[in-house]
Amino acid sequence: MSNTALGVDIGGTNIKFGLVSRSGEIIASEIESTPRSTPELSIAIICDLLTDFLENQDYSFDNLNAIGIGFPGSIEHPGGIVRSAPNLPGWGGVELGKLFRENLGREVRIDNDANLAALAEYKWGNGQGEDPLILFTLGTGVGGGIIVGGKILRGVWGGAAEIGHHTIETNGRICGCNNRGCLEVYVGTKGVATRAWELLERDKGSLLWEMMGGEFDSLDAEMVGMAAKDGDRTALIVADEVVKYLGVGVANIINIFNPACVLFAGGMTEWGDKMLLDPVKKETRKRALKTHYKACRIDFAKGGLWSGVLGAAALAFQPE
Repeated sequence: MSNTALGVDIGGTNIKFGLVSRSGEIIASEIESTPRSTPELSIAIICDLLTDFLENQDYSFDNLNAIGIGFPGSIEHPGGIVRSAPNLPGWGGVELGKLFRENLGREVRIDNDANLAALAEYKWGNGQGEDPLILFTLGTGVGGGIIVGGKILRGVWGGAAEIGHHTIETNGRICGCNNRGCLEVYVGTKGVATRAWELLERDKGSLLWEMMGGEFDSLDAEMVGMAAKDGDRTALIVADEVVKYLGVGVANIINIFNPACVLFAGGMTEWGDKMLLDPVKKETRKRALKTHYKACRIDFAKGGLWSGVLGAAALAFQPE
């Protein structure tokens, strides 16, 4: 059995892929732009890129243990069918597994990208061997991955771990999923910017106006975090609300799963310990069952640019 797997991370903007050893070392890697074409043609292009990549590394598909693929959407198991793909319009319903198998002539293993990020943390990252492990991905939206018994918790068909869509305000803001009060609309970067705009109407002296410099579409969670670190009143209010809601969400998850570890990944982790991690822990401690909270370590994921590739490779190495 080979000690090398091919991990593929398909994103809305870029595709990353790499050869990964059983110890989690990335032997060789590459980044390409995600094809802007029909799903069928895009997958054919991706498969050509993978073939060329392996040839350039003096590898062939026969040298591999398996091929793992991460995709930014809900993946039906075991068929590898895309149920939804918010960042890749037109991909809903695509038989991803079938198309990859037809183009590569090889079996592939496919899962949601957040699930694979969680698996990477469990296998080689900041949650190595900690079980159960819960990962929150804090980006434009809020995603998640749950590892139980060393394996991804998928649910009935593969749609488990939609952490961003559990309700924390029964009459709250409308979410993109059409529910009200989802965690995502308060903690996702889009929701953070929306809340900042509401407050900026009453705070014309906020640092955020100067930071935007007239580029109003540039307002995002990163900018709010920077302004909060400089003591801006509006940004501090938003940041306080974010950590409150995130702490509620984490407490709910801790009480349900009794995990050993909860990790945060994604762009908002740039807020750091003082602005995000420490206050979230404080809020979680107030709301979670004491026995559950004491048993759980809360921290940032090791993550990084190649976490999706590592997670896809970890999936490839797992026994059937």
